[in-house]
Amino acid sequence: MDKIAIKLLSMTDLSLFEAQYRARNVARQKSVNINKSVFSAQFFPNAMALIGASDREARLTLDIRGPRASDRLVVTRKIKIQEKNWRLNGEVVPSPADDPDRYRDLAPNDIAVMRFEGDALPERLTLYLVAAAVPEDEAVLAALRTLVAPGPESMAAVSRRELSRLLSGAGLPAASPLSELLVDEEYEEALEEAAQGGSRKLWTLRRTRGRRPTQADLKSARETMERVGREGEELVNVHLGAEAEAGRLMFTWVSDGEPTAPLDFEIVRPDGGRAKVDVKSTRSGHGKAFHMSAAEVLEAAGSMEEYLVYRVSELGDEGGVLRISADMRELARSIAASPLPNGVSPDSFAIDPGLLYWGPSVALRWPAEGD
Repeated sequence: MDKIAIKLLSMTDLSLFEAQYRARNVARQKSVNINKSVFSAQFFPNAMALIGASDREARLTLDIRGPRASDRLVVTRKIKIQEKNWRLNGEVVPSPADDPDRYRDLAPNDIAVMRFEGDALPERLTLYLVAAAVPEDEAVLAALRTLVAPGPESMAAVSRRELSRLLSGAGLPAASPLSELLVDEEYEEALEEAAQGGSRKLWTLRRTRGRRPTQADLKSARETMERVGREGEELVNVHLGAEAEAGRLMFTWVSDGEPTAPLDFEIVRPDGGRAKVDVKSTRSGHGKAFHMSAAEVLEAAGSMEEYLVYRVSELGDEGGVLRISADMRELARSIAASPLPNGVSPDSFAIDPGLLYWGPSVALRWPAEGD
């Protein structure tokens, strides 16, 4: 999970920077307030228990980028819990010796994009400062301010993809430090394919752009795909639950109890008709190829019952879009019967959705909290 937040800086928050602290002299506080609705409610849910047991603070590496395309400044600071409030605390941050005016023009309502790294507790925080005093950041600042507001909503979590689209739409200058948060959609798709056992797109990128994935990239892609796959099944489970309540079918979530099963759900209709369901989920659009393991293809090819693909696309915080395929046993049988040299056996197949017939799109939404 990306742990990225947008923070609307208040006058008090600016006291973290020595130039501001001395110039404004508005508070004894030398820290940035961090909203608990994001920090401990979403990013680090065990932070209170862990930090409460360790002097109520945790050290981290603070990496500051900007304003402008300035060099990075790296210091050690603390995340502290003070009077039930989270703060980025410690000593004030001095300006670099070779850039003494770097933080002088920061002002209230400037923005800090905060990228936290760490599992149970933050180990590194990168602050990307976007200031009204920098003319080339004007459009980016205006776009980021649409996500936050003064007061309780001064800090908001944002996915990297959402942030990337926002920054790209605002015409982010190429030299901006924020450019390292832009998502390379083509590269991300290639990683997702690799995480599912395919490598054709990565091979193409390596030949055309010389780009090679790191171990960390692949590990992150696998974790993302596992999460996307699970969330897609959970969303379909909600949908089938509603269908069952309406008396249109009964169902069993097979893979919930058997993760390696070559199907995800079994459904039974009122007329006794049965079908096996394989859920294929993506954050991208419906037309992106999906992957089936060899076990899933063989299960579909040999099934006596319909085998349907529930394609969940555009999966995100709001939900996703579901389209249900027609019975795919014939396609599975043609795949299984495709000749290969003796001793060769594929582990998975990338399938173009255009090879199947699909029902209409159905909007799926996550149930509201408390439902």
